[in-house]
Amino acid sequence: MTIKHLFPDAWPTLNLDFANQLALDPRITFSRSSTGTYVDKNGIIQTAQDDEARFDHDPVTGESLGLLIEESRTNEFPYSEDFSTSSWNNVNTTVTTNAAIAPDGTSTANRLQIGDTDGGIYDNTVGAVASNSTISMWVKSVNPDIDDVFRLTCAGDFSGDLIATNEWVRYTFTSSTTTSSLHGIIRPADNTATDIYVWGAQFEEEKTFPTSYIPTAGTTEARAADVASITGTNFSSWYNQSEGTMFAQAKISWPLSTNTFPATYTSGSFPNRLWILYVNGGVNRLTVGADTHNGVLETFSTSPQSFKVAQALSNSNLSYSASKDGNAVLTGALSKAITDITSIALGSGPGGIHHISRLAYYPRRLSDEQLQALTA
Repeated sequence: MTIKHLFPDAWPTLNLDFANQLALDPRITFSRSSTGTYVDKNGIIQTAQDDEARFDHDPVTGESLGLLIEESRTNEFPYSEDFSTSSWNNVNTTVTTNAAIAPDGTSTANRLQIGDTDGGIYDNTVGAVASNSTISMWVKSVNPDIDDVFRLTCAGDFSGDLIATNEWVRYTFTSSTTTSSLHGIIRPADNTATDIYVWGAQFEEEKTFPTSYIPTAGTTEARAADVASITGTNFSSWYNQSEGTMFAQAKISWPLSTNTFPATYTSGSFPNRLWILYVNGGVNRLTVGADTHNGVLETFSTSPQSFKVAQALSNSNLSYSASKDGNAVLTGALSKAITDITSIALGSGPGGIHHISRLAYYPRRLSDEQLQALTA
């Protein structure tokens, strides 16, 4: 017997299976006032045009990650693919442009033959930073197991030794140093030579994690935020104001000190808001409306996180329940009914990266047993 026996009369009125369908439901309004990149099923970086939704994949396994929703970011490096320009300060390094096929399928990868004494390249344009910043680059070995060790430097701080492989890998390093303008890639700690292919340099100032690649060719470039929602009759046709169950399967990356949620059900004004897995300050929290129902589903201190979570509530008896990843159900009482919900925002909150695999809504309060089965 499968878990289907637990759902004899419970069918979702909303079922957004982004990971498998790789398409937007026509009820969703989507916008992004810039291009944006994503990884396709073959591991190739592609570019989506303005207002085109992105469906991302794991670059190593090819796994479909679903709908990509990101905050706005800027690549502060004016040249992300050509390291031969005066934008990059060359120290004891030979740069060969167009030397290999890059992660986007073009012949734009650079070969860096870095000398064994103080060798490396540093950006000439970005100065000292105000707080945490993140550098990222794709790197591949020219000759695996031969001169394939390197380090990233950000604000004068250095990563540990990194080892390039015979596959393209995006390496990242976040530094809390704020006093230096040294941002780039250098020889390893033991001062030996390095011979690698490099592409897609990105510097995200005052950010603690990297976002999708933002190509530049002469000036800094910004990627606008993704905005996705369901409103009006496209929302009211499936939402039940009396009771219901919200489900999300997602992977999110975010600064642990800020808020983020894979989906928010809202009236557009406080206090009528329902969050699926409200995350704040390193704690997974369920929060319903204006009430302080901060029941801890799980405590963690690392980002990103992948999860399945379901949250059920009933306005008639002022109660709620929630389960994450099949774990024990958290239950509680509402101090007031949560009514007049009129829309859902996807990947909402002040910031972060949201890979939303699936969102679903059941127009009734599922049982605690059903919540655990749904998220297992």
